[in-house]
Amino acid sequence: MALLTFLCLSLATVASPANAGDSTVLPLQESPTRSSPLLPKPARLILSDLDGTLIGKDGVLPPDNVEAFRLAHSLGIQVALSTGRPRTNVMELLGENNLKKMDFSGFPGIYLNGAYVLGPEGEVLRDSPLAHDTLKHILHIITEAGLLDKAVGVTEGPLVFFKEKSESLDVYSRVHKVHVEGEPSAVAGVRHRLEAELGDSIGFAQSHPRAFEVLQPGIDKGEALRLLSEVLGISPEEVLAVGNAHNDLPMFKVAGTAVAVGDGYEDAKAAADFITVPSTQGALMQVLLYVKAHLYPHSPSHEGTATVFSSLLHEKGAYTASRWLEKQQKCVDRTLQVVRKKVEGLADHIEKLRSMN
Repeated sequence: MALLTFLCLSLATVASPANAGDSTVLPLQESPTRSSPLLPKPARLILSDLDGTLIGKDGVLPPDNVEAFRLAHSLGIQVALSTGRPRTNVMELLGENNLKKMDFSGFPGIYLNGAYVLGPEGEVLRDSPLAHDTLKHILHIITEAGLLDKAVGVTEGPLVFFKEKSESLDVYSRVHKVHVEGEPSAVAGVRHRLEAELGDSIGFAQSHPRAFEVLQPGIDKGEALRLLSEVLGISPEEVLAVGNAHNDLPMFKVAGTAVAVGDGYEDAKAAADFITVPSTQGALMQVLLYVKAHLYPHSPSHEGTATVFSSLLHEKGAYTASRWLEKQQKCVDRTLQVVRKKVEGLADHIEKLRSMN
């Protein structure tokens, strides 16, 4: 077991640790619904939800979370957002001063719950607005129900709000999602009717019982994570996702490691691998401090690294012990493949040198 841990985790120690002084690390806590062992995976990308995660439940962006972006960059880890908001709204919400401190441009990123995805250079990887006729049908149903509704248009454009059925809907031909709000019973009734009348032509994302969003089918944060990972040339296993709500579950399922904030919804905490502090206490920074302490330890000793990992407390397992061992074996196999290729390359080089002599 120690050998398995050493082989898999030694890959993470090649990055230089940050020079910042040690901070007190609050351990990520074990979920009451999980008990199997799980070691955190080396992360090359952290995807953070925005509302209730990066920004606290109180609507305030903790200063520690701003600094967390710098810490991540010092560890060679990229941080991106995965949010239901459009990018223009996100940039306005975070503010120029914070964006500068975070060295954050808004891309790569997942917006509108996966309906709008930007690549590392700001290129549009996915742009999936609702079909015009579908949008009209959606608005007809929610208007008849008397619910406050709003439609969010192009990511780079202004938000479009619908308070009643619009006869001039043609001007809003780029609406990516419709956000429906109301009492839980009314919201559930509208969703049921939408499912019955529109079926497979729509999809849903839900962050809490009083609201849901209607999107194109097959659109969610998990599929967007797969797309973004492919473009970035990394595996979804190398992504650490942080979130708080039901619409984060697809992202949790795909990411190598999932972390829920302590004041998140119960289904999100049950689905996550780890639970950290509440969103108002700088959850992203606590995650980064934990990653720094355990994936990038100050000790240069690989044996010490393995010991640190094997003695972690408050871990939350997402897999059975056999599943965990299977993943460790795959990691060992990949590591051995890399070593084998390097040895073969070195042997070829030596052979060429001999032939020259």
